[in-house]
Amino acid sequence: MQFSMLFFDIDGTLISPDHFTLSPRNRRALERAREAGIRLCIATGRCLGICPEELLDFGFDYAITSNGAAIRDLKTGERLHFTHLPAEDARAAYRVMKDRADFLEWFVDDGILLTRAHHDRIGKRELPPWHQRYFDRGNTPVVERIEDFLDAGAPGLEKINLVCCDPALIADFRAELARLHRFDLSSSLGRGLELSAPGCTKGAAIRRLCALTGVDPAATAAFGDAENDLEMLHTVGCGVAMGNAPDTVKAAADRVTARYDEDGVAVFIEEMLKEGARAER
Repeated sequence: MQFSMLFFDIDGTLISPDHFTLSPRNRRALERAREAGIRLCIATGRCLGICPEELLDFGFDYAITSNGAAIRDLKTGERLHFTHLPAEDARAAYRVMKDRADFLEWFVDDGILLTRAHHDRIGKRELPPWHQRYFDRGNTPVVERIEDFLDAGAPGLEKINLVCCDPALIADFRAELARLHRFDLSSSLGRGLELSAPGCTKGAAIRRLCALTGVDPAATAAFGDAENDLEMLHTVGCGVAMGNAPDTVKAAADRVTARYDEDGVAVFIEEMLKEGARAER
């Protein structure tokens, strides 16, 4: 089947194991899909400011970021949609985590906001390399107290991100936060916890983008490997799990392709285009 639009998770799916670059085979497959008139969209838990430059320079049509909180037209730069995490909900989450969370990130207006105390921990603890590169550039906004940001209404807040934390503590936080019924909770790397507004998911963002662009979701496909990709895989016409995905994600998918470090995205696209060519004969 030929699709109108393809949606790609980044880490563990589209990008190389270095988390920054496209493999030559994946790049060629994306180029061929684009030449066939298929629109391409990033769908990631990352905010736009930490998306790989190579992906942004490639020429994707759209980006769904922060697990669906923001949708941007990458051709025009226009933000098509934004889901705000309300200040009072963020405050409730902070009360649960503030005394035990070693490193909290606040995804705000495509970037990452830090408190002074957490900013001072950069370089002293493990962070995902794409986060570290963002911080190394020195362009992250810093506030002395997160309460001041929340008192101002938490403008532009997309998501709260707990990074590289002990699994037992993540489980405790998740249980406590779930009881509040104020958040959509997910994890992409398995070593953190991501808090979004209720109903703010990649799947919801795909439905919204399809409505805005006149694309039938049944004529789309999506690629993912983690918990925060589950609804996305159910939303599209063909959900594709990577070979490295856990069994729960594979079970939710329509198809399973090769691992991300074996160019699983390219494997699927190449076969898709072959099937399309055969159908036209």
